Amino acid sequence: MTPNTSLPPPPDLLYGQLYFDIQLTHVFSDTKTFVESVPDVSPSEIVALYEHEKILPNFNLVTFVKKHFHLPSFPTSTYTSDPTITPKDHINKLWDFLCRPADTPTEGSSRIPLPFPYIVPGGRFREIFYWDSYFTMVGLILVPERMYIVRGMIDNFAYMIDQFGFIPNGNRTYYLSRSQPPFFAEMIQLLANADHTENIKQRYLPQLLKEYKWWMANSDQLTDEQPVKSHVVRLPDGAILNRYWDPLTTPRPESYPEEEGHRQKAQHNGISTEKFYQHNRAICESGWDFSSRWLIDTKRVETNHATDIIPVDLNCLLYSLESLIASTYSQKGDWKSTTPEQAAHVHEHLRKSFLQSGGLVTTLERTGEQWDWPNGWAPLQWIAYQEINDPNF
Repeated sequence: MTPNTSLPPPPDLLYGQLYFDIQLTHVFSDTKTFVESVPDVSPSEIVALYEHEKILPNFNLVTFVKKHFHLPSFPTSTYTSDPTITPKDHINKLWDFLCRPADTPTEGSSRIPLPFPYIVPGGRFREIFYWDSYFTMVGLILVPERMYIVRGMIDNFAYMIDQFGFIPNGNRTYYLSRSQPPFFAEMIQLLANADHTENIKQRYLPQLLKEYKWWMANSDQLTDEQPVKSHVVRLPDGAILNRYWDPLTTPRPESYPEEEGHRQKAQHNGISTEKFYQHNRAICESGWDFSSRWLIDTKRVETNHATDIIPVDLNCLLYSLESLIASTYSQKGDWKSTTPEQAAHVHEHLRKSFLQSGGLVTTLERTGEQWDWPNGWAPLQWIAYQEINDPNF
């Protein structure tokens, strides 16, 4: 996987020591702030200025940054919640606040410019996110006048697949080494079910194939001696499954100070720095950042070993992608190997252990991490609800 070289590198490579000095001295309380700041001159000029000025008497790093960078701002809005309207109307009103127009390319910005409007999660998250967007589309597609946003977001993802061969975690240069749970096929199916005016599946087949190729890269190189490479894992019976994985073994630019603390703990416990960072990046590719699901010791984040795990949900999504590709080629792809007894067992386990008064908890581990007990996340609630109500479940 080679990122488009016409785009700037991530901020840690773009600014070098300036980046590390800003993040480690906590110039900003949110480490995401600097990596989304835009320089007022070229990055190379700023680096040269920094090297010259930092040795001068009375140099102030905060003043330097504020002088040479346009900091990201939270969008302002006159929107106020109306307690008299329904939750449905409340959500519908929020779309305008969360919608962003097509991007204008800006030198030195970490934002990957997208050609069509899109929805952002909001708050400190000022970019599109891959798997979040599917659940946004589930709501948008119910409103006819919002259909253009769904189409635009899908076209943005298709654009990134054409640019990079895959869909990054989000449209930031510092996300170009990893993806997220592959929901593109689900997005295509969602649009195809809502719009019968054209062959949606056929239209996006090239991008579906490219994304699948990215997830399956190097599968032809697996052997008994080397059963694991990139995202693919060969089982003893020859079957190939997938894992979350990131080729980089460095800290994430948007979270460097936080990861440095965990890295030191990992190193103290005999875990190599490179493996710690790679496992950490794989967790972020999963979207479950962070959860005891990925930890050897559920109480210690530094014991993460995400690349050693073959996640069932990832492989279900890739099976769905394979099935959509197969059906688009008019091939049979609807075999069923589960039994009613297995389905009933899963249903009963969910009811007894995971179902609480507010919905399904994410895990049964009480660690304090956000993807653990007692939290329940909307995407997982939606997936579980759809499956439980499937007559074939």
